[in-house]
Amino acid sequence: MLKNNLTSKSITKFVIPSILLMLFLSIYTAIDNIFISRFVGSDALAALNIVVPLYSVATACGIMFATGGGAIVAIKLGQDRLEEASRNFTSLLIIGTIFGILATIVCFMYKESIISALGANGNLKPHAMIYGFYLIISFSFLIIKVIFETLLRVDGTPKTALFMTVLGGVINIIFDYIFIVPMQMGIAGAGLGTLLGIVISTFVGFYHFTSKKSLLKFKIGKPDIQFIISTGINGSSEMVNEFALAFSTFVFNILTIKYIGNNGVAAITIILVLSWIITSVFVGFSTGVAPLISYNYGANNKTNIIKVLKYTKKFIFISSLVAFFIGIVAAEPLVGIFTDKSMPVYHTAVIGMKYFSVNFLFVGINIFGSAFFTAFKNGKISALIAFTKTFVFFAIAALILPLLFKTVGIWLIAPMSEFCSIFIVFLFFHKYQKLYCSPLTK
Repeated sequence: MLKNNLTSKSITKFVIPSILLMLFLSIYTAIDNIFISRFVGSDALAALNIVVPLYSVATACGIMFATGGGAIVAIKLGQDRLEEASRNFTSLLIIGTIFGILATIVCFMYKESIISALGANGNLKPHAMIYGFYLIISFSFLIIKVIFETLLRVDGTPKTALFMTVLGGVINIIFDYIFIVPMQMGIAGAGLGTLLGIVISTFVGFYHFTSKKSLLKFKIGKPDIQFIISTGINGSSEMVNEFALAFSTFVFNILTIKYIGNNGVAAITIILVLSWIITSVFVGFSTGVAPLISYNYGANNKTNIIKVLKYTKKFIFISSLVAFFIGIVAAEPLVGIFTDKSMPVYHTAVIGMKYFSVNFLFVGINIFGSAFFTAFKNGKISALIAFTKTFVFFAIAALILPLLFKTVGIWLIAPMSEFCSIFIVFLFFHKYQKLYCSPLTK
């Protein structure tokens, strides 16, 4: 597939597994929240969102290794440097494992202080401590899982990556039900179900890369310092994106506690989960086309790159409009999946979702913009886009909008930051248009 002359049909066939992968991942994450909301309570749901930044930070590290190193590995595969690509792939797994272990040790040493700093207090803290325990244990497995899911696509087997994610999700859902409903383990059951889903599905990646079907193999060589540095630089943008998720979730939690209370945290949890399901389509598409861009860049096939980018332009335009209308029209039934209409959380979340949905008009191009430059090994620009969006535009909006519009201002923070970021993305698309064959600004 990677070596073929691309058509709209072949691109669609390649990216669909990646889109389904991210969509399923977001849905089974939502199911985790549904079980907690329905069978444990809104305080437990709010507590889960309090510790989500821990999960996001671990995922950020995995994404940095996976996307930063994965783009380099894909380029080397395109240049037929298979031996070197395999050594780099193995290095990613070793570094990811070591990093995960160190992060687990540090977080356990300062667990209570970290969770308190994230905003857990009163009724939320006991739930947050329990769920946080299982998240911290999962760090190494989570990082390796993220690396495998990306490198499976680089290896030309996106369907295996999809199967890996689906398996993890099914295991999570099954154990969520068993632990939360019949066994009545509460939020501990949700945490244990999540941990088992991550750990068990990781073995799919090990099986594939030890099989004859895999281009990439486990090959340990001398540490390639230049590769490690390049991975960090190139993947920094995607890492910043995930750190941005942790930061924005933290800010939303603090603001909703201040202006609304614990019900506000539960409401923003529902909104963010629904938002993640919708935007996962853009994330899945962007990560799906990235290996096609990287490989053909390494193979110096500009014709294929132009085809991919023209396809992307149409996909993002149509998907953005569809996502916006879904968020507006289906806000009530979507929120109703998580909580009853009789609950105060329901009404708060429905109103917030309708304002928040403006975000979907702009987020697709920003997600692809970051992935676009990472695919071309231009991690500095990707990181700048991600950093500006969250730590400049989002931070400014978070400081100003709630003061001006109170609760409504909280729901408008994300749309405002995404809207402002579009101008930065198009500025760099225009600047690098000739170098990267980009038709997106035409």
